[in-house]
Amino acid sequence: MIRRSTRLLGLALLFGSTLALPAEGMRPGAGSPATAILVQKLLQDHHFAGKPLTEENAKDWIKTYMESLDYNHAFFLESDLIAYQNTYAPQLAQLTQQGNTMPAYEIFAGFSDRVRDRLATIKKRLLLPFDFSSDQSYEIDRTKVGWPKDSAAADELWERRLKFDMLREKLAPNAKATKEKKKTDEDPVTTVTKRYDRLIKNLEDYDNEEILQLYLTALASLYDPHSTYMSADTLADFSIGIKLALCGIGAVLSSEDGYCVIKELVPGGPADLDGRLKVGDKIIGVAQGENSFDDIVDMKLRNAVKKIRGPKNTLVRLQVIPAGSNAGEQRVIQITRDEVKLAAQQATANVYDIPKPHLSSQTTIAPIERNPSSAQRSEPWWGKVLGSIQNKEAKESSPATPLATQIPPANPDSWRIGVIDLPSFYGEVGGTAAALSGNGAKPRSTSKDVEVLLKKLNQANVDGVILDLRKNGGGLLDEAVTLTGLFIDQGPVVQVRDNKGTVIQRTDDVPGSLYQGPLLVLTGRRSASASEIAAGALQNYGRALVVGEKSTHGKGTVQAVVELGRFLKQGNEKAQPQAGAVKLTIQKFYLPNGHSTQNRGVIPDISIPSPLDFMKIGEADLPNALPWDEIGPSRFMKNKMDPTLKSILEEKSKERIASDRDMDFLKADIEKVRSRIESGKISLNEASRLAEKKAEDERNDQRKKIEERLQKLSEPKARLVIDDKKGVILSDKDPKKKKPTLQESADGDTEGITDAVDLAEAYELGESLNIMRDWLNFQSTHQKVTIAKDRDTTTTTIK
Repeated sequence: MIRRSTRLLGLALLFGSTLALPAEGMRPGAGSPATAILVQKLLQDHHFAGKPLTEENAKDWIKTYMESLDYNHAFFLESDLIAYQNTYAPQLAQLTQQGNTMPAYEIFAGFSDRVRDRLATIKKRLLLPFDFSSDQSYEIDRTKVGWPKDSAAADELWERRLKFDMLREKLAPNAKATKEKKKTDEDPVTTVTKRYDRLIKNLEDYDNEEILQLYLTALASLYDPHSTYMSADTLADFSIGIKLALCGIGAVLSSEDGYCVIKELVPGGPADLDGRLKVGDKIIGVAQGENSFDDIVDMKLRNAVKKIRGPKNTLVRLQVIPAGSNAGEQRVIQITRDEVKLAAQQATANVYDIPKPHLSSQTTIAPIERNPSSAQRSEPWWGKVLGSIQNKEAKESSPATPLATQIPPANPDSWRIGVIDLPSFYGEVGGTAAALSGNGAKPRSTSKDVEVLLKKLNQANVDGVILDLRKNGGGLLDEAVTLTGLFIDQGPVVQVRDNKGTVIQRTDDVPGSLYQGPLLVLTGRRSASASEIAAGALQNYGRALVVGEKSTHGKGTVQAVVELGRFLKQGNEKAQPQAGAVKLTIQKFYLPNGHSTQNRGVIPDISIPSPLDFMKIGEADLPNALPWDEIGPSRFMKNKMDPTLKSILEEKSKERIASDRDMDFLKADIEKVRSRIESGKISLNEASRLAEKKAEDERNDQRKKIEERLQKLSEPKARLVIDDKKGVILSDKDPKKKKPTLQESADGDTEGITDAVDLAEAYELGESLNIMRDWLNFQSTHQKVTIAKDRDTTTTTIK
């Protein structure tokens, strides 16, 4: 295989850019030379980190392309990488500038040879028994290790890989009880054999455009992980809104290491409303309704998407490996396909009445206890909380009564806190939102919805506001700027810089702010892009305290899709048909203080431990992510906050977390997630895996009880939603939380699953209410006015 590569390069040097593949190989398409030349030039001249293609990064290009074919470092050998780099890297820049893409097809041909050779031995090995009693392990995350050094090392790798595959299938749970097992269910050998047979079919399905797309995308990814080349077919999917993403369940999917991985849950989509799928989950099997599962491991993403998508109101069952678990843990989740519900994307608000402490000016502020003792249960405030829970349970058991049209008046013995849940920054773009809203309803926008909710909260006399951005993956930048303006007087919100150094400021130009009281912004690892700008700007202005997971996502770049057809003109001067496109990063975001949100994200003032802190779902976890940097600060007026406030609130939160039994339980979950991810290995011992599964099942029962108790303790006084005709109305249930009950779910075996992320979310909300309560207590005992009214009149910049 490698000797053939060397011979072909010799032919290229002798006869220009014409290379010949063996008869069974593929050739570049007619348009590939012009496409390759243009893609390389666009990346070099117009990408934010534009750089020339050198011999050193040509080696990286070759390695990245090989990894796009062999993501698990299982088929190629280390010697293949060295040979291909030595053969092509010195000439790759010149070849690409000439439009020569033959290296892509030669490397693919070598990969095909390796796969076919290995599959012949795999089929023979699967006919023999496996020993699951040894203490061996398999390294799941092979991105940290290279390709096998030689054939012997490859054989050892595949022995463990096949044992891993077989044991996983042997231990895989069924959606129904064993007595209901269908005759169509397959034994592990059949399932694994079919999976590897599919690899051959995948190889045969590749056409020259798909190979070119992998090859040029590998080049684009050297610049940053969001830059890519799209073939004509992929561009067509992108243009009609498929994006290999919205698949009937409302999830953005990607292919990673042979798995179909959840990258994002679309707010208001079936998966988001169901509540059980999480970012980072791996889908390994798909079943239509009650039919048997189709294994989709190592299936092309496009084909996997076709299985997950389907007509509205039809059932799809998914076999899922949860994020942060070992690859042996599986769940079956049933979802009814549906359209994205616009109402569930919109901002909503909850009102909480949190009991005040009975304090003199010298009394220490006491936290809200999550695990009250019997003595504490006799205290007046605990009796009120317990009474509200009991009243709620009594109401649930009695016939429903019409909701009041007004929020109940505030109790003078309680702090009233409003929590605004904002899942995305939405708005009207070219009439799209208006079309989606249906029934002639006016299109909604984030800033307008939050404005009406804030007015309602002000009417309800809230003492503090929490803005929940934990699941906000971004959206329209203009809406993030306008929303920030609701809380600040006026000034710059974000700076946008291009690759030439030109900086444009996006500002809030409307004088005054709608809400001037204490403001807390709740963030997490899933807070990305526009939500990071809003949180970071409010933090820069000293207008809000940011609370949450260790950082936000860190997506601080802007991409543009450049269609190549308009550059590749034909004789009649019309855009060339069947041309693809390049998505490339062209700009970077910076906060008013000059700090980028890229890579590092927004760091909270007060952090709350979460398993997401260790999951590889952030920008910094992506290969070749652009680094954090800073530019000059904007001129803006910073709010003046009591210097002791932040340290007091942080210390009280740490003390509360350190002594909380629920957090002790959650910390054990977090440690398990951290250990699994850092190890990257899984046991191949059946008895060990069964014992681990039993322990996890028992722990899940405990976890669910804790989550339910935390949710009851954080039960709101009122829920506010926006109706297109009636405006802000009260709702008797959470419009965002739709996790099925046992009666509603057809797959009852998995309904009760509560993972560490669910528990962390419940804890974060409760702790944020505690922090706001401490803030209000501090403010009342120190006789301070709200921070928004306590302005520093001098222009302030932050270094």
